[in-house]
Formats: sequence, C-alpha cells, structure tokens
Amino acid sequence: MVEGLGRGIYRIELPIPIESLKSVNVYIVMKERPLLIDTGMNAKECVDALFHALEELGVDESGLDVFVTHFHIDHFGNAKTFLERGASLYISEEDWNSVDRLKSGLLRKEILEFLERGGYVGEDPSTLFSREIDLAYEIEKSESVVFVRQGDIIRCDDSQFECISTPGHTPGHMTLLLRQSGFYFSGDHLLYRISPTVQARSDADNPLKDYLLSLKKVSDLPITLVLPAHGPIFEDAERRIQELLRHHRVRLAEILSILACGQKTTCEIASLMSWDIGERDWAAFPLAQKLFAMGEAFAHLKYLEEQGLVGCRRDKVYRWSLSTSSAKSPSP
Repeated sequence: MVEGLGRGIYRIELPIPIESLKSVNVYIVMKERPLLIDTGMNAKECVDALFHALEELGVDESGLDVFVTHFHIDHFGNAKTFLERGASLYISEEDWNSVDRLKSGLLRKEILEFLERGGYVGEDPSTLFSREIDLAYEIEKSESVVFVRQGDIIRCDDSQFECISTPGHTPGHMTLLLRQSGFYFSGDHLLYRISPTVQARSDADNPLKDYLLSLKKVSDLPITLVLPAHGPIFEDAERRIQELLRHHRVRLAEILSILACGQKTTCEIASLMSWDIGERDWAAFPLAQKLFAMGEAFAHLKYLEEQGLVGCRRDKVYRWSLSTSSAKSPSP
C-alpha cells in the first residue's frame, strides 16, 4: 500500500513474515534523488511489494539513497541490493558494528551464551538462525556506507533531515526529524500500539537506561507527526512517550514482585512476566519469543541492578534476587 503524506513523502506498507508484526512501513522522499527510509525484509513477498511500489511511484531503484534506522532484518533486509545498485547507505556506526557481528557469527555465539546463562532449557536454539537472513548481512563496508551521528543533516534537495540518535531498541538506533514540518521518522523507537522491544544480552549493556533517556530526548523535539516503522502514523508524540515510560515502570515493579517470592533465573523471571503475544502458556511460546522475552527481562534486571534494587549471583547460570534496598521504587 502506498500513501501520500504531502511534501513529496510517501509511506509504503510492506508485508513481512513475522507473525507478531505482519507489516513494516518504509518511507520514500520523492526528490531529484529520492531518499528511502528503511528497506523492509529480504523475504519474497516484501521485496516484490517494495519494488512494485517504487515502480508505481516512478522511482529508478538505481538512483536513490537509503537511510536505515537500525540493523534488524525487517529494516535492513534489502540494503545490500540498493548498495549494489549505486545507493549511498546512511546508518549509525554502532548498528553497522552489529551487522559485522552478525556476519562474523559473533552475534550468534552471544545469543547461545546468553540463553545458557539465562537458564534456558528446551528446543535446540540453532533453529533460531536462518541462512536467508544471514545473506542480507553479507555486505562489506565501502565509501557508499556513510556513518551518521546525532545532529548530522541529510540533505534531500530543499529538505533537511536531522539525525536524532535514539539508542535502546538497538545500540545505534537512529531516527530522522524534518524540522520544516515536524515530521519525525521514528523507526522502532516510537510505535503507536506496540511497546518496542528493549533487550540486553551482555553484562556491559544497559539498553533500558539508554531507551528511557532517548524517550526523554525525543520529548523535547518539535514533533507534529510521528511516522513509525510499524502501525499507524500518529500526532501526539508526548502522549505515547508518557505511556511508554509508564509501561516500563510497571515492568520494573512486576519483576520486583516476582523476585519477592525468591531467587530466580532470567528464564524463570521471563516465564512469570505478563506478555501480550497471544500464547499465555510459556511452554507454548515460540523459541524466538522466549529469546525476546528473556532479553527484555534481562534489560529490566540490569536497570534494577544499577539502581541497587536487585543483585545477581553470576555462576554458569545467573540467579537474581532482591537486594536489601529493594523497598525503594525504581525510577525510570
């Protein structure tokens, strides 16, 4: 589906084979050299819909540039194709490093180690990995790959897009603000109905802290319209920001309540948290959803640990418990 939004900007909704999402929005800015914001997934139905939409709009796919909000497959999946056809690719250096870790197999190793430390026992985790997905990341750094940082400007004829760094959903999640209109291309940072996943797998990371700080940064922007990567476009950014802050306060309190019953592994905590994915029984969760849930639980546990509200015994399997100061309330 192609929808005109004015100022030469179009939303293209693409089908993706991810049951919990069903579709992804990419955007194209129709200027002398068009700018495509995100590329969709490298699955046939998504690729066919994307190139049909570009043809419908009269876009020469060899004559555009690409901005990728983050490295996840439903956003980065066709970046390689456009690079090979002459596009410049704008992406944060942090998320390009994640592409390198995927390509090298390091990210796969990190996931397997995280599941083991988290106390996961069950289906063979090697089923999480797909050769089709791997192919999207077999891409080399070249002069056409341009790293962008907070405050950088991407010029598209008379339109100036300001890069707004919003780490949390990924380490280098990057969004765009068109200040002339207040249009904010939020990627997965702000979504209308969905709470973006914020996952941690490493002791060195505190992505929930990053995400909450990013929400507060975006709260100060002159946004008139949010153009997200999933779901409908919406106007009231501040309302949604406050809803997401409340959501994470509830999540943090829920984990403290779970740990009030005694020491638990990351997997055990995730299995006792409330999830809105259809399946209510943890045993029936698909393996990928269990991984995401454990990553979310770990991100919230890391945040609580930094605030001194929980502690962790870091043996081969991590075991979490309340600290003596857990009577305090978490403060996102």
